[in-house]
Amino acid sequence: MVPVVSGDDPIPPRARRLWVPWAILAGSTLTAALAALLVHRAAVLKDRVRFTAAVERAEHRLTDRLERYVALLRGGAGLLSARPDVTAAEFAAYVNHLNLAELYPGIQGIGWAVRTEPGELEALEQRGRAEVTPDFAVRPTGARDVHFPILFLEPRDRRNLQALGYDMFSEEVRREAMTRALRSARPALSGRVTLVQEIDADVQAGFLVYVPVYRGTTLPPPERRHEDIRGFVYSPFRAEDLLRGVFSGEPGEIALWVYDGEGADPARLMHDGAAGGGGAVPGGLAAVTTTHIMGRTWTLDFRATPAFAAGSDRRSAPAVLLAGLMIGGALFAVSRAETLSRRAAEESARQLGASRAEVGRSREQLARYSDHLEELVEARSQALEASSRRLRLSERMAAIGTLSAGIGHDMGNLLLPIRLRLDMLAGHDLGPETREHLEAMRQSVDYLQTLTNGLRLLALDPEDRGASGGQTELGAWWRETAGLFKNAVGKGVGLDADLPAALPAVALPPHQLTQAVLNLVTNAGDAVRAAGREGGTVRLWAAAGAGSTVRIGVTDDGTGMTEEVRARALEPFYTTKTRRLSTGLGLSLVHGIVTSAAGELAIETEPGRGTTVTLTLPAARAPDAAARGPALPRVAAVSVVDARFRAYLGALLEPMGFAVRAEAAPIDPEVAVWVVDGASLGGWDVPRVAGSRPELRVVTIGLGMPAARNVVSLPADARPTQVARALRAAPGPGLDGAAI
Repeated sequence: MVPVVSGDDPIPPRARRLWVPWAILAGSTLTAALAALLVHRAAVLKDRVRFTAAVERAEHRLTDRLERYVALLRGGAGLLSARPDVTAAEFAAYVNHLNLAELYPGIQGIGWAVRTEPGELEALEQRGRAEVTPDFAVRPTGARDVHFPILFLEPRDRRNLQALGYDMFSEEVRREAMTRALRSARPALSGRVTLVQEIDADVQAGFLVYVPVYRGTTLPPPERRHEDIRGFVYSPFRAEDLLRGVFSGEPGEIALWVYDGEGADPARLMHDGAAGGGGAVPGGLAAVTTTHIMGRTWTLDFRATPAFAAGSDRRSAPAVLLAGLMIGGALFAVSRAETLSRRAAEESARQLGASRAEVGRSREQLARYSDHLEELVEARSQALEASSRRLRLSERMAAIGTLSAGIGHDMGNLLLPIRLRLDMLAGHDLGPETREHLEAMRQSVDYLQTLTNGLRLLALDPEDRGASGGQTELGAWWRETAGLFKNAVGKGVGLDADLPAALPAVALPPHQLTQAVLNLVTNAGDAVRAAGREGGTVRLWAAAGAGSTVRIGVTDDGTGMTEEVRARALEPFYTTKTRRLSTGLGLSLVHGIVTSAAGELAIETEPGRGTTVTLTLPAARAPDAAARGPALPRVAAVSVVDARFRAYLGALLEPMGFAVRAEAAPIDPEVAVWVVDGASLGGWDVPRVAGSRPELRVVTIGLGMPAARNVVSLPADARPTQVARALRAAPGPGLDGAAI
């Protein structure tokens, strides 16, 4: 068939089709070249980012390692400041305990260079021969204004033995770093030196770090530092050993050259990045930075290594170009195969029909999934609604606990001055009728105090085992909480308690025991009322258990439980009460408290006959009398100039077993409380005394100093009741057991 050529189109259709494959080939080739170029540029940019990140990591690793070593030196300086008479054996024990070789690789040791006047050299050498080494001698010899010989240097290996007795102040580079540290009272890094310890053929560049130690416990002013300097705690470093230790474990993508000072001067080279067979890639990435470390400048020359080049993506560019050319060639071949294209079109049409059928099946399956999803959403919504209701109930209970804590705290603050004034009135000459009224008032206050203590224990976090001690003596605990339980059991229900005095303490904090037993007593009271028995009784009892255990039980004569209810009683949120009145967390909370103390909870019940819930708890181990030592008397040092003020505080503290002494020294171990004003301070340093005795409770009046962990600062016009409240609120174990 001869094709018909239109007069408007001089190029035949067959000719038009001939250039299309060549156009496709040219376009694909150009696209492949552009893609390869973009990949190459992206790889270059990525390499720069990787190199910059590696440089930053290396700088941070170096400075961080030096800071760790400075922290070691600060610890040694602290030891020598606190103990000026440290012996060589004590210093060696301190350094050996640090385990330098394993935990701090690269450090040569820790030493002590002591200031020595010319007239003190002979005495120092005698001490060195007695404590350190028999051939100890100060060197180099010669007349100097002052000497700083190395007296201690640990570990005492063969290298460090060479340095003992060396006067580092005699050498210019070391002297400059020591003078800089002395003047600034900060750690100082020396310039490049050859260490005295270099006794082998492998001589390395080295440097030293100095931390000054002054006389006294406070930093002297700049003008006195030359006079008050005692010496330097220092560490020598072999630069190559240190930097190999710093960068051990790194992937080795960068090589580092370190120079002392600014500029890459080979004469000041401290670390050669090409040592050990490594090196940089010629023409690779490089960066030169300077870092300031402890008053000294180092120049760091970073260069990319073959390992870095191996991780580069630059080799992807030729692969992208080759892939693009192959794709272009494939497109060229496809465009020429018209027959194959027609066959492919027919196959595509057939596949399209199959796809439509598959789409139909997928729609049906999607509809089924949609219905199932709606069912799941509805079920999940119902579950979330139930969880929301439980959460609101839990929040309500948490608010009640917070309110209880606030009420207990405020009631304690209100009862304190009332009890103090009742104690003062009792000391006056009063008639019998007045004393009878006074005693009635005291009984009422004691009852309110019991309720307050119970609220305080109830409001503590049940998961905090350290909130009020790790054990509970049942007799003292019952005296604190009896009023709370008698109110909690409810109207119309009696509460009997049988807690023998001979039972040991239980290994459970008081607040956890209170919350557990209160849940059981409340449930028992509800069960008795639900049974409709008038005059019903709840019985709280305790008895010795098997082995070193104590059994505490709550027994009621209420409705009892069915077997189904008993089996689910310990499940969280399970309850048989009205949801508005219960969260279903009571018995679950009790079970969690008991099991966390390695105890057990058992329920014995019978429908219509009542229920007994028994807690089996481990008995607290009595402390060893020999380890406990003799009990110290409790003394309150009241250093207040106002005699009436002092007498008022004495009336507060003496009934609680304290011996009130105005002349007692606060550093005496028997002193538990120290109240002091400015007129009676004397020469005592309050922060220092409080820091040395963290168990001492301190209240200062009119001193205007900041509060510390065990120090409360009050204004000069503070009243005695404010002092009493401050003693009650101050942290620390100084008044454990004193109810104020």
